[in-house]
Amino acid sequence: MKTAFKAHRGHVYHVVHETKTGSARKSAWTICGEYFESGERSTHQPTCPNCVKLDNPLTLSSEDRQYLQTVIDLGKWKDAPRAKSFQRLRERDYLDPNVRLTRRGEVLAEDWSASPVPLPDADGVVHARKPLDIYPACQKNGRLQGVDQMTVSRYEKLRKLEESTVITCLSCLGK
Repeated sequence: MKTAFKAHRGHVYHVVHETKTGSARKSAWTICGEYFESGERSTHQPTCPNCVKLDNPLTLSSEDRQYLQTVIDLGKWKDAPRAKSFQRLRERDYLDPNVRLTRRGEVLAEDWSASPVPLPDADGVVHARKPLDIYPACQKNGRLQGVDQMTVSRYEKLRKLEESTVITCLSCLGK
């Protein structure tokens, strides 16, 4: 899916805010808050520093993760509180104005419905994780490899490869 956007007079690739952009072909809103009248979509990795920072699902605060989990558990949430978490998740294009998951939000919802994607540490040992967590399930003192450069599209690709990934940490397997 073409989720990156490059303006015709620019070299920076942004992440398309799909909810705001809708079905527009030449124009786009991006998750960093920019609006471009003309440009083209592509599958290129984003290079806008603001988009890359906002597009990392593993940097959600615990409050945002809890709000997202509640939305996932309840499905349709009629009288959802319009908390700061709602605004932040809407800004990142995980929720739409009706408090429903967007396509990008559904990628993250699989962390609760299926299981979190296993990730390796610096030594190459593959660990299990809790949903949207940057630490291995067996310990809280070591960050996993690649969590700082994670994007939703990359996470979606890792999700597809999850079945062929084997957890090699014995402590994680024991838990």
